[in-house]
Amino acid sequence: MPSLLRSRILIAAALLLGVSCGSGSTGPSGSGTLHLTLTTPHADDGAVMFTVHGTAIDSVTFPVAYSGYYRRSADRDTVTVIVAGHVGNGVIADLTVPAGSPASGYTALVKQAAQRSTFAQRTLSGYLVAVSQ
Repeated sequence: MPSLLRSRILIAAALLLGVSCGSGSTGPSGSGTLHLTLTTPHADDGAVMFTVHGTAIDSVTFPVAYSGYYRRSADRDTVTVIVAGHVGNGVIADLTVPAGSPASGYTALVKQAAQRSTFAQRTLSGYLVAVSQ
C-alpha cells in the first residue's frame, strides 16, 4: 500500500474514531507478550479497529507491515487499537503484559473494519481477533 494511502487511512481513522496515539514502548522487566491474530473474511481490508480487555496491558506493538495506534483506558485494563495497511489474516499486534499472564485472561472484540481503497465500512460478520501466547 502506498505510504500516502496508509497515512490517509490512519489519519481518517484517528480523527473519526477519536483514538489518540499510544506509545509503542516495551513494558517493564518481568513482562510477557501475547499475540493478537486477526481472522478476516476479506482480502482487501485497509483498517481494523478493535478493543482488548484484560489485566494490566502495558503496551501494544505492531509488525513492520502495519501502522497502528492505540489508546489505553484509565484503568489500564482495556486498549482500543487501530491497525492499518494491507490488513489480512495473521498476527496484527502484540500486547506487553505482566509476566505469566495467561492469554485466556484477555478478550478482543472487533468494532470496525474498512475496505482498503474506498474506506467503506464492513459488516463485522466473520471478523475475529484471537489472543494467544
